[in-house]
Amino acid sequence: MKTKYWNSLPLSILLLVTLAVSVHGNIYNTYYIQASPISAETPKVILQQGTAGTSTIYMNATSAKVEASASFGIAYGYAFKSSNVRVSTTSGTPVDDSEAVLSIALEVEAQILIIYSAGNRRGSTEDYDGKGCAISIDGVDVAFSWQSPYGSNYADSATSLWYEQLTAGSHTVKGRFFANYAGYTVTISHRQLVALAFPKPANYNYVLKTVNQVADAWKIRLRAYDQSNIGRLSNCTIYLYNGGGLSRQIYIYNGSYSQQFGNWYDLPGSSTLYIAMTASADSTGASYVYSYLEVLIPNTTTYNLMIITFEIS
Repeated sequence: MKTKYWNSLPLSILLLVTLAVSVHGNIYNTYYIQASPISAETPKVILQQGTAGTSTIYMNATSAKVEASASFGIAYGYAFKSSNVRVSTTSGTPVDDSEAVLSIALEVEAQILIIYSAGNRRGSTEDYDGKGCAISIDGVDVAFSWQSPYGSNYADSATSLWYEQLTAGSHTVKGRFFANYAGYTVTISHRQLVALAFPKPANYNYVLKTVNQVADAWKIRLRAYDQSNIGRLSNCTIYLYNGGGLSRQIYIYNGSYSQQFGNWYDLPGSSTLYIAMTASADSTGASYVYSYLEVLIPNTTTYNLMIITFEIS
């Protein structure tokens, strides 16, 4: 049995060596013979970097990744003050209603709506010329209203509203009032002062450019095909615009899609369209929207797909 084993061993080794050399030679020759230069047509529609956020262009300018930051949080959603303490004045110019003062702190720039309503209880008496009320923000009177019982001394009330954008930081909001006819007493016995703040979405004028390099006209649109951690996004809007009109393409509201693709948008020959976005979030983290820029080939139902990833931190 041992003799038989040793006699067959040289033959096995010889076969292995022969096979190894043969296989190596075949692979080398196959690659060498089949190799040839590969050429690709220059893309007719390409992506270029925008002026906002951070964009990375890949794949012969036919795919991209966009990184942007969402505005995040405010210290409060609203502030409210109500009181039935009686105050009065004879001043013909606004004075503070000591019972209508709000101190607010904004973590980010926000849009704010303020309402101040001040008046008297039914059965109260008032100078017949009536009173006015005002809203003050950081020491500046910004809104006024006037009311009068006109020829009687019945109770009256007045309401002022104001809306503006406030910067991040601390602000003081006051309700103020005055006599319509200086020297005559007017009173406030009941009032409500409320401030409603809405975080301003971070606005990215445009994050990418879509450039048509040929004279042919195309139609384009965006379509979201996947996503990750979008539940933290209170508002994310991605749209196309040409410097004039715009078209909303992808819309996320309160953490879910309200719109995953847009209408076809004209991309005329040798022109540029812009991809812009706004975003706000209610928690920290990173969200991803994976999308296609669909480029419709003229006079067909066929379109090219260009991958764009939006990262919102």
